[in-house]
Amino acid sequence: MKKNILLPLVVLIVLLCLAGAAYAQDDPYVVGIDQACAGNLTDAKATFEKGAAAYPDDKIFNIYIGILNDVEKGAVKKEAAVHFFTGAKYYDMKDLAKAQPELEKAISLSPNIAEAYFTLGLTYGKTSQYDKALECFKKFTAMAPNDADGFVNLGLAYKKKNMPDKAIAAYKKALELSPKDVDARIKLGIVYDMAGKVDEAIAEYKKAISLSPNDGDAHYYLARSYHKKKLYDSALGEYKKAIEINPKDSDAHYFMAVIYETQELWDKAEESYKKVLEIDPKDADARYYLGYAYEMKKMPDEALKEYLQVVQDDPKFKQAYLNMGNIYADKGNVDESISAYKKAIEIDPKYTKAHYNLAISYEDKKMPDEAIISYKKAIEVDPKYINAYFNLGLLYINMNKANEAVETYLKLVALDPKNGSAYNNLSIAYYMKGDYKLAVKYCDEAIKLGYKVKPETLEKLKPYR
Repeated sequence: MKKNILLPLVVLIVLLCLAGAAYAQDDPYVVGIDQACAGNLTDAKATFEKGAAAYPDDKIFNIYIGILNDVEKGAVKKEAAVHFFTGAKYYDMKDLAKAQPELEKAISLSPNIAEAYFTLGLTYGKTSQYDKALECFKKFTAMAPNDADGFVNLGLAYKKKNMPDKAIAAYKKALELSPKDVDARIKLGIVYDMAGKVDEAIAEYKKAISLSPNDGDAHYYLARSYHKKKLYDSALGEYKKAIEINPKDSDAHYFMAVIYETQELWDKAEESYKKVLEIDPKDADARYYLGYAYEMKKMPDEALKEYLQVVQDDPKFKQAYLNMGNIYADKGNVDESISAYKKAIEIDPKYTKAHYNLAISYEDKKMPDEAIISYKKAIEVDPKYINAYFNLGLLYINMNKANEAVETYLKLVALDPKNGSAYNNLSIAYYMKGDYKLAVKYCDEAIKLGYKVKPETLEKLKPYR
């Protein structure tokens, strides 16, 4: 769920303006690529030269011209170039399964095509082959040590491998080469945050904002770092700026709601969660916590409506079933509560709260044997579940099963030796067994711990003191 999320992951990889969508079908990028794929490398070079003249800020044309010059010099095999351009075209088309073997073939034929390593690294990254992506970007940065984009992508690969120190070093190198690269600075901040260096992350985000005041991502991530440091007012201010820049930033709305929830400002939390759902009606996390906000506002019917929608959108959302069960139980709809708890357990058989609450509902339905099974299951999953021991022991007392009650409460007081209520019930269980000496002993222990033993219990024990 989102709440457990410290920072949303940035997985988009920087491209060298390879987007075919940037050009019409008769423009030099598309035409040149098609010519190169067909093996017409001389024509492709001429087309790329026209592109370089028409789009002087787009360095991809000069990179491709360089590859074709190397073919003319004999430094790169023609077949390797054709495979490279074919792989680049498939990459542009997002057909990564076809791009990968073409780029791999290009490198096998001519290992000195730097751009092949770059594009193959992007392909590996997008297909979660992070070890291979890392190796590609290592080779690319060795071959093109002044290319900032290469170090940005090297940093991303290290980040995906959970190697923050090396990612930081790569991003710093990228910024040495391109100090005004806002995206690289934000990524550096994210990795600082990932490494627990929140103050350093804040510094990078502030630098990014100084370079580009209207960069919504920079404001968002600065807010996340403030949020992490529990500087809630500062975080809210940055979330609001991020939303001003991009009103559809659902994450900013979401984490604003989380802060309001922390501050128990339920009306504001409700408003922010609703904003998230306006942007993405299928956001199950936001809808779940909207339901929770309604519960905190004593609006169970509205909460139930949201939880029902949550499980329709995400049938595996166990917490929603648990909360539905709780609302049904509070309303006295025991059958519905049992059904909801069972559904939660079906999703997660080790969901202790669901087993525990199911046991209570079974008790409400006068089904003690089923309740015992559910309490025991809760204890099996969590052997230190104090409340489950307590309720199970009390159920045994009510069923006149003194031996089982004693056994249960002895385990409980071993886990929680300062639980006066447990000692009191252990005293009652021993009294039921006829073991009056131990009944007195544990009654006195309950009193020492500050538990107010009922007068009638004290009266029953008087003859045995």
